[in-house]
Amino acid sequence: VIKLERRGMNLGARVRGRPHIDMYPICRQVFNLSRYQLEDIYLEIFGRKKLDIDVGEMAKVWNSEDIDGLKKLFEYSLSDAVSTLEIAMTLLPLQYELSRITRDLIYESSRSGSGQRVESLLMRKAHEMNILAPNKPSDRLAEERQRTSYTGAYVVEPIKGIHDNIVLFDFRSLYPSILISYNIDPSTIDCECCPEDNYKTPTQHYFCKKKKGFIPRILSELVTKRIEIKKKLREEKDPEKRRLLDVEQHAIKLLANSAYGYYAFARARWYSKGCAESIAALGREYIHKTIREVENFGFKVVYGDTDSVYVIKPKEVDKEKIIDDANSFLKKINEELPEAMELEFEGFYPRGIFITKKRYALMDEKGILIVKGLETRRRDWSNIAKETQNKVLNAILHEKNPEKAAEIVKGVVKRIRKGDVALRDLAINTQITKGLGEYVQPGPHILAAKKAMKRGYEFKRGDIVTYVVTKKGVSISDKARIIDFVEEGDYDAEYYINNQVLPAVLRILEALGYSEDELKGFGKQMRLGSF
Repeated sequence: VIKLERRGMNLGARVRGRPHIDMYPICRQVFNLSRYQLEDIYLEIFGRKKLDIDVGEMAKVWNSEDIDGLKKLFEYSLSDAVSTLEIAMTLLPLQYELSRITRDLIYESSRSGSGQRVESLLMRKAHEMNILAPNKPSDRLAEERQRTSYTGAYVVEPIKGIHDNIVLFDFRSLYPSILISYNIDPSTIDCECCPEDNYKTPTQHYFCKKKKGFIPRILSELVTKRIEIKKKLREEKDPEKRRLLDVEQHAIKLLANSAYGYYAFARARWYSKGCAESIAALGREYIHKTIREVENFGFKVVYGDTDSVYVIKPKEVDKEKIIDDANSFLKKINEELPEAMELEFEGFYPRGIFITKKRYALMDEKGILIVKGLETRRRDWSNIAKETQNKVLNAILHEKNPEKAAEIVKGVVKRIRKGDVALRDLAINTQITKGLGEYVQPGPHILAAKKAMKRGYEFKRGDIVTYVVTKKGVSISDKARIIDFVEEGDYDAEYYINNQVLPAVLRILEALGYSEDELKGFGKQMRLGSF
């Protein structure tokens, strides 16, 4: 007997004696991709493409007598099964380890969010320690909790533009360290036993010094166990044992890093806004302290976010001298921090560009581009926009050639206008986040899906729609078509120039003095000061 049940946006199948593990939601948790089709996941994990066939061609091949076509279709079907098994063999060990630690069935654990996993672990530990667990909150209480808020992490306004020889300092597990160091727990907050001698925080709350809190105790055990496993990992020579140890320490890391967020999880049994805001306040305090101390040490902060600080050493170009000074600073500040906390040297970057908060790009010493918050990581941007932005950033950060970056954009604009861009590079991927009938103002992806459904396609909540903005239609939504029904060359060039490519690079190049008109090929814009 198979019993289907709704699990968020996906279905779960309960089969007696057989755990059903859906790799799709697991992949959604593990990877940040523009699409989550089997081909995309396989390429991300293994770095090679699996056999693929155009969906629109399948019915034609099946109904034909083309022996070679049918053979390719059978090979494609087999590759689907083999690829899914390979993905499962790669990702399932971590899921089984999380299931083992939390004591949740793999069916439940593989579909759980981070808060649910933490709660499962706490429920097991509470039972072992003979501690009475709080009741689950009612829907009404959970909704009330969701309406409350508190000040989160501190983000430093970046010094916009290009910077050379950047050092990244990062707190090792900042929030778990604070939670343990300050004994932050619902059972220790504002205790009556030590109103004077206590762990003070920047909020109105304080925490007990006399008795160890339940969650800090569990978290401390996890952190200690992970340190022991990492020590074994460094000493172990056997590849298979190393793999198992690495999976175990990774599972513990995931659970430990989710503990802070659990306090603010509206459906948590051990919910505590006071604990969550106290941890966040202490995090801000330690980042402020780090910024003051590092600037007193001769560095200049160019950006900071939550538990990380990016700094440069003005007028110093010797990499070794910069790193030596960075290590001297670390030694000094770590002597002043609580025992469970540590600031670490996370990396050295020869060049980087900072645009706004949460948006920047760095080039590491191996020439690898690291992009945060920019369009290259979002699924609702086409490949032509992402690739152009990547080439622009490489020209600026690796080749140190802003003029080449501008010429790259101008060249792409010309290609788009000539109709020389392939459909696969113009495809936009957008997720359906609710029922198709629930959209008051349906976007292009919804109208494209509805048009495709009239031709036999099926779409539901949670699916990702891959579409192209074509030449036919009045509005963008009118012009949107599922890629399978679009012919090469049928695309709205001005849409892709003005709504895809230029927005992806404009903020980067404007900081270097280039205008939108210049990038479109209309020549350099003259200002009054130019005459």
